[in-house]
Amino acid sequence: MKTRILITMPLCLLLLGLSSSCSKDNLPEGLEFSVMNNPSKFPLMNDKGGFVYEIKVKNTSIDGYVFESLQVSDGSTIIQNLSGNELDTVVSVYHSSRKSLMAGETAFLFMWVETPSGSIAPESLKQTIRFNRISDGKQYTKELNVSVEEKKPVVLSAPLRARRYATAGAPSNASYHRRTINFLDEKFWTSEKYAVDFIGLDDGNRYRTGRQDANIDYYGYEDIVYSTTAGEIESVIDTLPDNTPPNVPTVDPKALYRTGGNQVVVKVSSGVYVYYAHLVRASINLKKGDKVEIGQPIGRLGNSGNSDAPQLHLQVMDGADPLRSNGIPWVFDRFTLHGNITGYDHTNGMIKVNYLTVQREISGKNFNGDVVVGYE
Repeated sequence: MKTRILITMPLCLLLLGLSSSCSKDNLPEGLEFSVMNNPSKFPLMNDKGGFVYEIKVKNTSIDGYVFESLQVSDGSTIIQNLSGNELDTVVSVYHSSRKSLMAGETAFLFMWVETPSGSIAPESLKQTIRFNRISDGKQYTKELNVSVEEKKPVVLSAPLRARRYATAGAPSNASYHRRTINFLDEKFWTSEKYAVDFIGLDDGNRYRTGRQDANIDYYGYEDIVYSTTAGEIESVIDTLPDNTPPNVPTVDPKALYRTGGNQVVVKVSSGVYVYYAHLVRASINLKKGDKVEIGQPIGRLGNSGNSDAPQLHLQVMDGADPLRSNGIPWVFDRFTLHGNITGYDHTNGMIKVNYLTVQREISGKNFNGDVVVGYE
C-alpha cells in the first residue's frame, strides 16, 4: 500500500559522517564525502538499538569507482561487515540502477546499524570503506567516523484505535520510505526516513472487501485519526478529493504540497513535528494555531494526495515542511504486536502474516519491518 512520492531518489549510496579523526584517506581527487544527518539511538521492537544515517558521495572526477566492502565498528568491536550482494543492498546511485559511481554522479550508502540489547550507545561509529577505480583496479580505503547524538526519540501515542492495522513501509533499511530522498531547493531531504503507512484490516487479514476501486470497501477508510502528541497545529490542508484506488493522480510539480493530500502538521516542540497525511476531505476541524492534546481526533483516514488506497501516512520530522525536512527517530508509548507481514496479495486484498503464538505488548519501541499491530 505504498505511498508514491513524486520527487524521490532511487536507492542511494551513503557514506558516513565525516569528522576530523578521519585517517588513511590517501584518496583520489574529486571524491567528496558528506554526512546528511548524524544518528541517535533508535529503539527497535527486536530489543536492539538502531542507528540510521546516510552519507552522500559526490564524484567530480573523470573516473568511475566500485565499492568493494564496508566495515562498521564502535572503535573496538566490529558491528557490521558488508561486501558483495549485502553491500549492494545499501548502495545506490542517483538516477541510476548501477552500483558503480561514475564521473559526475552522486551516490549514497543507506546505513542501518544495530547494536545488542542493553548495550550503551557508542559515541561514534567508525566506517572503513574500500573501493576500486574502474580504469586500473587501484584500491582505496576511506575511514570515516560519524558522531552519535545523545537525543531521546520522540514518544507517540496511538494514532488509530478502531481495529488491527498493517504497517506498510514500516522502519527498516529496505522500506520504500527509508529509500525516499527528495531533491528540492538544491538540497537532499530524508523526511520519510522513519515513516509508516497504516492500513486497516479485518479479522481475516483482508484490507478490503468487494471492489478494488471503491474507497468505502477498504476496512480502514474513515477510521478516526487521533493526535499522537500534544502540540500546536502548524498547517492544515482539507480540500482535496479522495482518489479512486488503485490509481495515483499526477502531482503538479508546482503544487508539491498536495502529495500528502489532506494533511495535518503538529508542532510538538522546536525541531519536532508530526505529520498525518492522506486524510478524508472536510474531516479536519482544526486550523493553524489551534492547540491539540494527546488522543484528540484530528481527522479521518482517507485516500487523498499521492496515495493509491486508503491509508494513514505518519512521520516525525525536524521541520514544518513534510518534503523539506529530515526524519527523526520516534517510538510508540505502547502497541500490541500480532505478527510479522510476509507479503501482500493485492489481487484479493489480503495481507500475508506469520502470527505470534502469544501477542506481545511492546512499550517505548518502534517497528523493524512490516507488522500487524493493535492499540487495544
